[in-house]
Amino acid sequence: MPRSRAAWRERQVRVMAALRAHADATQAEAVGILKQAEQAGRATQVRSLWMVNGLAFRGTAEVVAALARPRRRARSCTTSRTT
Repeated sequence: MPRSRAAWRERQVRVMAALRAHADATQAEAVGILKQAEQAGRATQVRSLWMVNGLAFRGTAEVVAALARPRRRARSCTTSRTT
């Protein structure tokens, strides 16, 4: 059953809003780190790539290391630890 052009546009707007909201929620901690690094002159050109839920920036090795440090958040259930 073909959809109208208006229906496709409405769906496109909903999908884009959902992707942006998801990126905002999942990138918040990293964006905070990058904003501090920008203010300190250690990062530039910070952009959210919300369509793929990624970030692009230019920064120092220290900024990359700060982003790579483990945070206090739920781990994937596929991650296993042995003690």
